[in-house]
Amino acid sequence: MTLSQSLFFDGQEVTPGKGVLTGLDDLAAAATSLLGDTKGDTGHRGHLRLARETGDLAEMRAVADAIRATCSDVAVLGTGGSSLAAQAFCALATGGATSKSDGLKLHFPDNLSPHGMTALLGSLPAKTSHFLVVSKSGGTPETMTQFLTSHRHWQETHGDQDLASRFTVITEPGDRPLRRMAETLGCRILDHATDIGGRFSAFSNLALLPAMLAGLDARRIREGAASVLDKAEGAEDILLHPAVASVALHRHAQVKSGANITVLMPYANQLGQFTRWQQQLWAESLGKDGQGITPVGATGPVDQHSQLQLYLDGPADKIFTILYEDIAGLGPQIEKHALHDAEIDYLCGHTVGDLVAAQCSATIETLVKHKRPLRVLSTARFDEFSLGALMMQFMLETEIWARMMGVNAYDQPAVEEGKRLARSYLDGDTAG
Repeated sequence: MTLSQSLFFDGQEVTPGKGVLTGLDDLAAAATSLLGDTKGDTGHRGHLRLARETGDLAEMRAVADAIRATCSDVAVLGTGGSSLAAQAFCALATGGATSKSDGLKLHFPDNLSPHGMTALLGSLPAKTSHFLVVSKSGGTPETMTQFLTSHRHWQETHGDQDLASRFTVITEPGDRPLRRMAETLGCRILDHATDIGGRFSAFSNLALLPAMLAGLDARRIREGAASVLDKAEGAEDILLHPAVASVALHRHAQVKSGANITVLMPYANQLGQFTRWQQQLWAESLGKDGQGITPVGATGPVDQHSQLQLYLDGPADKIFTILYEDIAGLGPQIEKHALHDAEIDYLCGHTVGDLVAAQCSATIETLVKHKRPLRVLSTARFDEFSLGALMMQFMLETEIWARMMGVNAYDQPAVEEGKRLARSYLDGDTAG
């Protein structure tokens, strides 16, 4: 499904290069240099290359089919960029629920916790569980801890029986701790591309294999991503490309009104995990050298009863993105019954989808009325194609922002410092 985008500033719909969104020469230059190469042949931009690849999908499908043939539960062991995109895809497949209706359940213990790991390992079925271990670097401490404790748990409860077949590993080629242990164990190893950063890896096997396990069409995900690149190649005015136009709105709001927080609010339960993926993408890519825009996640309509009060009547320091699909007429219908009350007559005859659609429209209208900077992204239905397109658009926005700011979108120096300090604590060197 294709995406439609509308931008609003100061209470009116706007277009880059016209009206209020002017003075964008540096944005056009950054966008032209980045979108002029959509093949991703160099540097860290392998996500562009993967959007148009199909040759690796057969191997992923074979692995997914083999796991599904013998397993009821799959624990995806990974954290951050090695887990969030996969979670976003699986939430799309399940409508935001925890398991798929055909019985296969996927678990994502991505936030390492002693209580969580104990509970997970104790709950997995003895003979029908599988562990998908994902670490691009092959040494991420959280993932290695998950792997080692899961491996020991299996040995303690089942011995060495079927041990190798219970683990599949995804990591980069080369001499890495995870790969060395996987080779010793004799389990299946899938190579991860070396030209893609973790938070840009949504179109790689670390996210698409779990998506296939959840029953999604990985080819359609990539086709959605490629459609965004196609718009860049055919654009007569680069400022009108959806990713560039979004950056124009954010940049204008930041300069003109000091807006330094961007709120992503989907009116769709199945996009709840997508907001977490987007938060990491923006925060870790752009928060550098004293710069950046703080990403905040919200969900409609539930956050109309909490955050919306702040958004409308609090500081005018935020930019908003509303995501919605055409859900009017969907879901159970509300009818008069024995518990009928006249005060809720307005609900009767409508569906659940009617109410949520009305609430979404009301939020959009109210944000515009209060002159809040707003981007609205809509589609007939959120599916593999539209989610792939959303992810590619947000990746391009991130890269364009970084180019304009003069920062590296693909590194995370402050995070690496924290990793070094954590290791020093475990080594007993509390002085760092």
